[in-house]
Amino acid sequence: MEEIVCDICFEEFNEAEHTPLQLLCGHTFCKICINDIKSRHQHIECPHDRQADRRDPHDISKNFIVLDLLNRFSDYTKSQSLPKQMVHHTPYDRSTLEQKIEELLSCYHQYQPGFYGDSENQLKHGYGVYMWENGVLYRGEFRSSRKNGFGVLISQGSFTYAGQFVDDKREGFGLQKWQSGNSYIGYWSNDKMNGKGKMYYYDGSLYEGDFINGLKHGQGIYEWPDGSKYRGDFVKDKYEGYGEMIYSNGDIYEGNWEDDKRSGRGKMKLKDGHIYNGYFKDDKKHGKGMIIYRDKSKYRGIFKDNKKDDRGVRTTPKGTRHEELWRDGVKYY
Repeated sequence: MEEIVCDICFEEFNEAEHTPLQLLCGHTFCKICINDIKSRHQHIECPHDRQADRRDPHDISKNFIVLDLLNRFSDYTKSQSLPKQMVHHTPYDRSTLEQKIEELLSCYHQYQPGFYGDSENQLKHGYGVYMWENGVLYRGEFRSSRKNGFGVLISQGSFTYAGQFVDDKREGFGLQKWQSGNSYIGYWSNDKMNGKGKMYYYDGSLYEGDFINGLKHGQGIYEWPDGSKYRGDFVKDKYEGYGEMIYSNGDIYEGNWEDDKRSGRGKMKLKDGHIYNGYFKDDKKHGKGMIIYRDKSKYRGIFKDNKKDDRGVRTTPKGTRHEELWRDGVKYY
C-alpha cells in the first residue's frame, strides 16, 4: 500500500506528532501542520478550499479511517496463506471480539460508501475497509474482493459480527450480536452457527452446546434466570431425545422428550417427595406408571392425561396391597 502523507508537510501520518486530524470540510492534515496554521492565524483555514474551522486543535477529531489503514488492523495476519482447515484455530475471546466491534462502531460515522485499503489486479486484496451503499460496513481481510480471514461486519439496526470469514461467509470462530439483545459466540460454517457455541438471550437465558445450521441440535445445556436448567438432547431447537429438566420450584424430570414436551419413559421427582416413574405424553402422565408417595406407599396402574384411569394397585408402606378402580381421576373403589 502506498504511503499516506500530509498534503502540507508531505510527512507520513502516524499516531504521534503526525496524527491525522480531519477538518470540518473533510480534508485531513497532520497535527503538527494544524498547530502551525493555528499559531499563525486566528483560526484554521483549509489550504485546499479556504474553509474556516474555528475549533481548537485539541477539539478536532482524528481521522480514524487513515489511522485504520496505517495500522492495517493490529489483528491482521496473512491468513490467505493458510489452508481453510486452519480457520478454526483462533486466539480471540469474547472480550477481545467485543472490543473490536466497539472500536469500529465508534468511528462508523466517519466512513462513506466505498473501499479503503489494499488491492491487487484491481481487486480488494489484503487489508481494507468497505462500506456498501446500504450502510453495511466491513473492516478486515480481503482476498480476491471477498471477505477472507478476520474481520468485523456491522449491519446497523440488525447485527454486528467479529470473527473469521471464508469466501464472504462467516466460517470459523466468531461473535455475533443482534439488535434484539441476543448474542452468540462460537463456531460458524457456511454463514450459519455450526459446532460448539454459546447463545446469550436478552432475557438472561443461556444455551451452551451444539448447533447445526443455526439451530440448537445435539447435546446442550439451557439455563433460565429463575434457576431452571435443561441438560440433554436437542433436535432443531427443541428438546428431543433424553434429557434432565430441573425446574425452579425444585421438581426434577429425567427421561424422554418429544417436541419440547415430556413424552415416553421418564421419572418425575417432586419437591414434596413424591416420585412418578412411568410413561408421559404431551407433558402429562399417560400410560403405565407408578407413584411412590412421601410415606413410602405406592400406586401402580394406568394414567390418562395426568389422571389415574382404569385398574391399579396401591401398596401400603407395610406391603399390604389394595386393588383400586379409577375413571378420569375419580376413584370407584
